[in-house]
Amino acid sequence: DVRDRACAVLASLTELSDHSKVALGMSHHKSHIENEQEGTSVAEGTSSRRMNVRLYDSLMSMIASSSTRGDGGEMAMRLLSNLAAVPQNRTGILYVERKLLSLASKDANISRFACSGIFSQYS
Repeated sequence: DVRDRACAVLASLTELSDHSKVALGMSHHKSHIENEQEGTSVAEGTSSRRMNVRLYDSLMSMIASSSTRGDGGEMAMRLLSNLAAVPQNRTGILYVERKLLSLASKDANISRFACSGIFSQYS
């Protein structure tokens, strides 16, 4: 599956540096100012970083379906663990915490990985 392979590549890339973990866990967001007279939108000079919600949601769906399909869930947990290693991604981990705990209560493998690889980094 393409999604599983992409996750494996991202997991490997995030193991290389903290910068790659932050870059993946957070997405750029540019502020826009509307010019009321012309009705056009112009990018303001500033950009901010926001949590990459789409990534975290995709990882959670891969983990949830891991019991029925290959090792995509394990790759997703590995990537989530890599993202949890940097404090800048704490918001993302908190975002998936409830979902991950719910999955961990149903599956011993997810529980073991979540506790030893993800939540242990915030103790």
